[in-house]
Amino acid sequence: MRRVLQIFIAIIPLIVSFSTSDPTLAIRFLAISCVISGVLLYYFLANKSIYKEVVTHPAMLAFAVVIIAYIFSAFYNGFGSESIYIILKSVLSYVFAIIVIQFVLQEGYKSLLNSFIYFSLFLSAIYLFQIQSYSYLWSDGSMKSDFVIKHEIDDIAATMGHKNLLSSIQFLMLPILIYILTIGKRFLKILSSFAILLILITVFQTQSRAVLFAVGIFSSSLVLLNYTSLQKKHFTALLVGAVLFLGGGYAIMKYTNRYDAFLGEINKTLDFTSSSRYKLYDSSLQLISENPLFGVGPGNWKIDVWEYGLYIGTWGKSFAQRPHNDFLWVFSEGGFIAGIAYLLLFIILLRDSYYLHKNRKEEDGIFYSLLFSCFLGFGFISLVDFPMERFSHNIIFFVLASFVIVGRIKEVKTKMPTWFKLL
Repeated sequence: MRRVLQIFIAIIPLIVSFSTSDPTLAIRFLAISCVISGVLLYYFLANKSIYKEVVTHPAMLAFAVVIIAYIFSAFYNGFGSESIYIILKSVLSYVFAIIVIQFVLQEGYKSLLNSFIYFSLFLSAIYLFQIQSYSYLWSDGSMKSDFVIKHEIDDIAATMGHKNLLSSIQFLMLPILIYILTIGKRFLKILSSFAILLILITVFQTQSRAVLFAVGIFSSSLVLLNYTSLQKKHFTALLVGAVLFLGGGYAIMKYTNRYDAFLGEINKTLDFTSSSRYKLYDSSLQLISENPLFGVGPGNWKIDVWEYGLYIGTWGKSFAQRPHNDFLWVFSEGGFIAGIAYLLLFIILLRDSYYLHKNRKEEDGIFYSLLFSCFLGFGFISLVDFPMERFSHNIIFFVLASFVIVGRIKEVKTKMPTWFKLL
């Protein structure tokens, strides 16, 4: 099973099909279904056991509550194809999380780390190839307007479907890539450094404000958590790194004629109340206040949100598929219980990763502080974006979560009883 998980995680960016309306949703749904089916069949034939603590960990219970709330909401509001898809997607993510936690509990997390390097490199290679194909857009001979150029560049997202999703999945790679820099062999350190460099290029090129802020949160949190163990040379390295990061970002944006567009994005952020994002949030909050208990049903946000003034004055020229806020999305579609449970999922992971950091062992190093900082930054991304929509993000998120959950289980119990057998 180790090899299956290693390969599956590494090749997620390569799982694409252009035979469907969305190149990734259906094919990745099929891929994770096949992986889960194969692993469960193996458990069945080998009469394997699942530890009780894997299922009863508070984070897994919180996610189970989200799924159950979605099911009740679908019964209350009526089942549709979208509702069934979202519920099945959540169930698959839940089962995948249990499988990964069980694996890490038995074999440790280090055998999965190298897969993150290849995932990131594959994704960056695809993105840079696409960017190179569109290099004429910022050449001197281009006859296209700046608006058209910006729009076409923003449509480039490798195999993630959206540039914000591309940046946010790469953000989830950072804690593991940085950890490999501290413990890996020389060749892996070189690959990891190269992957991080490509991630920074991607983040500045996509200009995802959510991920740029998340990187700031991640970096600040990491420094604060490890402040007492930092030496003068570390602070010097951090200062040099910050200068190179900002200077490199500026150079990338100037070279690709994206600097003015970046300033425009910052101005939109500062003028939030007049932005389309504010209208999304305001309409979503009204929808939640009108449907607090069961929500409007999985997949129904985009159907019902028009009743709350989102499209007034647009003359049918705009359409939103999601509120660009995963927490509001869960609250609005699953109801109050689902929303609280999803929020608790992040809080529990932050609590446990912080606890593991404070009680860390020498061999763990900065591992759990990296995960804490990552969950903190990713929580911010989820607050202003929609990573929950994609299988790729859910897979990587729960792999990272499994490292924390297993660490906490081992801290609490030295011997874990069997909960059930797959008979």
